[in-house]
Amino acid sequence: MTTPVLEVRDLTVRYSSTLGCADVSFDVQPGEVLGIVGESGSGKSTVLGSCGLSLHPTQGSVRLSGVDTAEIVGGQRRRLRNQLIGIVRQAVADELRLGVSAGGNIAERLLATGHRGFDAIRARVDQVYREVELPVGRMDAAVATFSGGMRQRVQIARALVSEPAVLLLDEPTTGLDVSVQARILDLIRRLQRQTGVAMVIVSHDLAVIRMLADRLLVMRQGRVVESGVTDRVLSDPRHPYTQLLVSSQLEV
Repeated sequence: MTTPVLEVRDLTVRYSSTLGCADVSFDVQPGEVLGIVGESGSGKSTVLGSCGLSLHPTQGSVRLSGVDTAEIVGGQRRRLRNQLIGIVRQAVADELRLGVSAGGNIAERLLATGHRGFDAIRARVDQVYREVELPVGRMDAAVATFSGGMRQRVQIARALVSEPAVLLLDEPTTGLDVSVQARILDLIRRLQRQTGVAMVIVSHDLAVIRMLADRLLVMRQGRVVESGVTDRVLSDPRHPYTQLLVSSQLEV
């Protein structure tokens, strides 16, 4: 039996007296794409933060490639995150250094995962830079000079350059023009198929989830209220909250 890339069991996170999420459980298999939807405050970003090892569960567990992350702290936790997880965020500045070149931002990820040797790093950066269809002549330009869509492509390249086991995407197209969103989504889908990387994507946009996700979790007030194959959940929602989400986006 194949070991899941990501195993979440009974995940509960509390912020002081506030509940982030409760009793969330799911697996993500190699090559699978899991979507998580819900309104603001539903707990989806808390779940993603726990999967990315930036949050510690109050209860429950998160396993990455069979490794229980509960007792892993400090530098060892950072190394595990760098080796196994790629992250693409809505807020580009959280992942990129805008004053550093595009190539430099991507190369930093390789250095953080233990790669050494200038020629080998440069060759790998050049390869992934081209794969995300960035202009070749701009690799040494500062990210601050790039458009929003180009910055997002740099983020994707940085996340994938070290060949992570799982890619976490937090509202990856929010704030981009519609035409740019479409191109970024096409890029993500193509790269996922080419690399076979497992993905967890959080989005408020059901069209994004329908395009990318094999399976779907619907969250409300910190809990999963419905789950299943994406097409089934969105075409025939069972829970009243899911029905509300689907109908509200159909009316837009």
